[in-house]
Amino acid sequence: MSGGRDTIFCVSSLLMLFKSALLIGTKIRWALAFPIVQRRDTKCCVSTLPMPSNDLYQDKYRVASTRWAGYDYSQNGIYFITICTQSRQPHFGEIQQGSQLGDEAFLRPTAVAQRAIECWHAIPQHFPFAEPDAFVVMPDHVHGILFFHKSDAEPVQRSTFGPQRQNLASVVRGFKVGVKVWATQQQMPFAWQSGYFDRVIRNEEELEKARRYLADNPNAWLRDKDKPDSIFR
Repeated sequence: MSGGRDTIFCVSSLLMLFKSALLIGTKIRWALAFPIVQRRDTKCCVSTLPMPSNDLYQDKYRVASTRWAGYDYSQNGIYFITICTQSRQPHFGEIQQGSQLGDEAFLRPTAVAQRAIECWHAIPQHFPFAEPDAFVVMPDHVHGILFFHKSDAEPVQRSTFGPQRQNLASVVRGFKVGVKVWATQQQMPFAWQSGYFDRVIRNEEELEKARRYLADNPNAWLRDKDKPDSIFR
């Protein structure tokens, strides 16, 4: 009887192991077929889900912040970036309406805001391949457009793991450091939010749309800052 029970126990154990192996195999196949790609990049603070082509600068003035999967951010191109202050503190000033009817809204800048503008225009001094385009400073964030122009003779550093000196992340990092170090030297309370948001501009139509978006940002702040779904509240 003891031998029979041992045999039954062994067969039962083998069946349980077989079922477990099948379950694990199914989970592995499922994971390979449908990988989870929505995650937060701790360095760049962006999602890796692909972005629909029609959601750039929607009516709610939101800038999509997805990183283009597989895209080489060191190559020539046009990039829209957004950088926020830590905890969205209004370190850069306040938006005011023009004194005359029909006047555009504008930022009354702080000294740190002026420094941000100076650092933006100084980008080519440190990164000759980067050309600053439209730029706007808001109370708690900045938007800017950058062109990358690298000659064919200039070695292009591909976006791989390790030190990177000629890609979008390095340019943004240099800009942020320039503002932060100056503020610290002046003993002014200031900090950036970790990372940044980016969008690759793919054609002339998107470029003009982005430029209009930046130009209208102060007016949008006054129009939408009190709306429940506004990024300005």
